[in-house]
This record gives sequence, structure tokens and C-alpha cells, in this order.
Amino acid sequence: MASEDTGCIRGLAEEKGWKYAESHLYLDDPRVNALPDHDSYDLLAVLGGSMNVYEDDKYPFLTPEKKFIGEAVDAGKGVLGICLGGQLISVVLGGKVTRNADEEIGWHRVYKTQSAADSPFDRLFKKEFVTFEWHGDTFEIPRGAVHLLTNEACKNQGFSYGDRVLALQNHPEMITPTLESLIEDEPITKTGRYIQTLEEVTDTKYMAASTKLVSDILDYFEEVLTRA
Repeated sequence: MASEDTGCIRGLAEEKGWKYAESHLYLDDPRVNALPDHDSYDLLAVLGGSMNVYEDDKYPFLTPEKKFIGEAVDAGKGVLGICLGGQLISVVLGGKVTRNADEEIGWHRVYKTQSAADSPFDRLFKKEFVTFEWHGDTFEIPRGAVHLLTNEACKNQGFSYGDRVLALQNHPEMITPTLESLIEDEPITKTGRYIQTLEEVTDTKYMAASTKLVSDILDYFEEVLTRA
């Protein structure tokens, strides 16, 4: 989905002096939709989209994308999945993705689980914090993964797998231009227990802390991948 871009990730990568490239698999253009060689990168970030992980027939690129993610995990690459990306990681690792009981849109509080202490990613997350959400599906915690984050709207908000794979249901990368584009493409017309008003959704007071979390996550990956 063009509206669900890299958010703050691109800017943070540039600030850190990283080289990066983007692959837009949903576009029918070989100049921008090609997957890289696994030897050409250290960290793979798989981001969001309006499609569902089980819609391979409607979105054929999902099949090679899942295969590529699996290869990245097997190769020991760092893998970060956000929203749809987190769901794809779950499926690749043997989990299931289903409809959540409620849709969740807006800035919602999430909580670290007790089991998070068993994950090397534990130190990155506060006991509770507010992050952006925009999803109707939920992923299963795969066998061998550690359940990291939860909240009232969606039990499974994040998990880790080993020390190099992190999957999040939420959108900590959200910044104002990305949010404005998302709302333009997908206007909020529904109501629900966990669907906020437009005024609440566009409130920017949590963005700085959310961007700091993403920066910390990227720093973690750099630390782990450079010492390997």
C-alpha cells in the first residue's frame, strides 16, 4: 500500500548513516519491486499494507514475499515486521493469522508481558506505552517465539524469535506525513470499541516517543548484527 510507507524508519536510517533500499512488491514495476540478494543486506524491515496475509490469490506477490522472509530468517538476518509484516513473519514461522475480535485504529496503550523477560528484546520496551494501531487481523505467537506485548483490544501485539526477529502488530514508525496519507487512502468511516475519532487518531503527542522506540530497535539490530 503506497500510503503505508517507511514512516520514520527511512529518516532514522539516514541519520545513522545506513545504506538502505526499498522494494515495493505490490507495484507492477520491475524497477521498484525486485527483491534483493540476501548477501546485500543485514536487516530486513517488512512493513504494512491493506491486504491480508492469506490473500495470495488476490495479491500474488505475497507468496514470494513469504518465501523471502523465511530465507532471511534461516540466513540469520535481522528481520523486523510491522503490522502486516509482523503477520507475515508469524505465518512464515508456522503461526496463523485470523480476524481479531475488534478492529483497532488510533493511539492505544500496550503492555509488556511477563514472558518478555525471556526475550533479548525486553530491554527495548517500557512496562507500558502508547503506540499507533491500524489493523483488523491478529497473528498467532509461533512455536519457539516469545510473546512480548499485549493489550485489551488485541492479545498478541508483539513477539520475538531468537535475538534477530521482531514482529509487531502496531505501528511505532508512524509519523505525520504517513498518517495523513493513510487516512486519505482509507478514511475512517467505521465505529467500534477500539476505533478512535479522527481527532484522536491525528493527535501527534505520542509520535516523538514512538520514533525513539524505533530508533532504539534499529540500534539493537545494529549491535546484534555487527557483533556476529
